[in-house]
Amino acid sequence: MTLAACRILWVTTGSTGPQIDGSEKALSIVAAHLAKIEGAVDRTRASHAGQPFTVVHQALVEALQDEGAQRVVPQVVEELARQIPGAAAGP
Repeated sequence: MTLAACRILWVTTGSTGPQIDGSEKALSIVAAHLAKIEGAVDRTRASHAGQPFTVVHQALVEALQDEGAQRVVPQVVEELARQIPGAAAGP
């Protein structure tokens, strides 16, 4: 699932889903985390497009740490790195 798809899913469930105590706060936390991930991906894409997967992956890991979004499932980081042009040859 792409980051855009995650965002659409979040917006869809956030705007039409049932409201449970604290759900708005939880959704705002998720939105903030997704924004950090998106920022890291955008930064990595701008600076590392066209480079080998291993270089893109490492740059993305570092960008996520810089954004304060280091708690991302490793498989998601790999998939996001693959989506950056030129980094298609991954594990």
